[in-house]
Amino acid sequence: MGKERSDKNFEVKVEEKNSVKVLKLKGYLDAYTSLQFEEKMRELVQSGSYKIVVNMKNLTYISSAGFGVFMAFIDDVRKNAGDIRFCCLSEKIDEIFELLGFKHIFKVFKNEDNAIKSFEELEKKNVRKRKK
Repeated sequence: MGKERSDKNFEVKVEEKNSVKVLKLKGYLDAYTSLQFEEKMRELVQSGSYKIVVNMKNLTYISSAGFGVFMAFIDDVRKNAGDIRFCCLSEKIDEIFELLGFKHIFKVFKNEDNAIKSFEELEKKNVRKRKK
């Protein structure tokens, strides 16, 4: 008999802090649950949310399909003066980020507050660019 799967293996909670959407991931982000997560990301981006922090404190596993969701949206987010930033990675997930070169593509922070504050710097840069 195959293993039973259900969406309770993965949760996404969305909060807003200082105009930044914070996604709190919990459980397993794999080929099955990445579809649910992709839909949540699509909703956010289509609603004009381009400043996104992904808190991975309670994420226990991420597959290539999970990483693919971030790659699918990063261009649209950055074209709209936003970014996807990560925080609170477990040691195991941090190692995967390093191996896949994700730390060259995305900014990773130790805690959620620093990740949120980093968007203030991005906003300052965008204001300077508009003034030129």
